[in-house]
Amino acid sequence: MRAKAKLYPKEAARLIREKPGVREAVTGATLHFERNRLKAYAEVPIEAWRERAKAVKDHVLTHLDHYLELAERRLRENGVQVHWAETPEDAHRVLREVVARHGVKRAVKAKSMLAGGQSADPASAHFYDQAQPYVDRNFKDVAYYKEDVERRAESTYHPGQRL
Repeated sequence: MRAKAKLYPKEAARLIREKPGVREAVTGATLHFERNRLKAYAEVPIEAWRERAKAVKDHVLTHLDHYLELAERRLRENGVQVHWAETPEDAHRVLREVVARHGVKRAVKAKSMLAGGQSADPASAHFYDQAQPYVDRNFKDVAYYKEDVERRAESTYHPGQRL
């Protein structure tokens, strides 16, 4: 059973490429999901949620020192060693020290992947843009730092701007 599961991504990509009916079915299901998602969001009092999210964010940022110290205390209570770093360089230095101290030979990095694409619009270049990399198991490194996210961005959006 495990061997068949490993073949699924390649077989699914092949079917989508080679059988128009399958691609149409997947596109139809994706569009149906997107319509239902939009319908559900229409029922949400979005402005009230935005205001609440802003209030929470403002509160946390205003009291960030408290929340970071609280997180550190709780993590230490659970046996976690906490390292503080103010800059990416500091974080890399701490990481090198930990690796050297423990003789680490292998480290896990975070990777990400969407099985289909990042858009629900079939006309978008991002509708199926993740399908082949998913099949190839070519996952993307997760961007941890703001400058990494900004470097990868195709466009940016700020609340209040029109798309």
